[in-house]
Amino acid sequence: MISSRGMCSSGFPLPIVEEGENRGTLEGPFDQVLAACLFDGVARTLAHQLKFFGRPHTAKIMAPLMAGLISQQMKPETVIVPVPLHRLRLWQRNYNQAAELARAIALRCALPLEAQALLRTRRTKPQLGLSRQSRLQNLNSAFAIAPDKTTAFVEKKVILVDDVFTTGATAHACAEVLKEAGAAEVRVLVFAIAEKHSWDAQEFV
Repeated sequence: MISSRGMCSSGFPLPIVEEGENRGTLEGPFDQVLAACLFDGVARTLAHQLKFFGRPHTAKIMAPLMAGLISQQMKPETVIVPVPLHRLRLWQRNYNQAAELARAIALRCALPLEAQALLRTRRTKPQLGLSRQSRLQNLNSAFAIAPDKTTAFVEKKVILVDDVFTTGATAHACAEVLKEAGAAEVRVLVFAIAEKHSWDAQEFV
């Protein structure tokens, strides 16, 4: 893990992730998980505002903290990829919160953005209340590479962007598809990470 500065751009203190802390089972096809803060307090409020209350502009507050975590990892082959929403969920929400974050991060870091290359091809049941294993099963075959982007990730260093990391099931499923598509590495970049003891009650995936 990488610690954050513990302060959002609006001046509110955020619960930080201490460097080296193990927040639970982080094994998966991804190479690293980077989180700006813990999913608590102000961080939880910001994540809720972005995801549930129709305020995509909140991403502009969250993205700078996230961008700071990858400043030493930007290579010519680095590409930013948001965790996708299913088209029906996107229609209901009008935007993808992960894409809003990814777009702001890509702009801030001057990195290419592949917003349409990773697709969510199957609508899954809500993850709330499911165990990590059940979540993995729920997301089985839920993601795929767009037909016109089959070579987009060959030898690329992918920064996979999402709002909150809980059990890691979503990141696991996405990273698996990206690695199969030829990605050299997949690093998961999130605004907040949940503490292990709270995973069973999380509203995020």
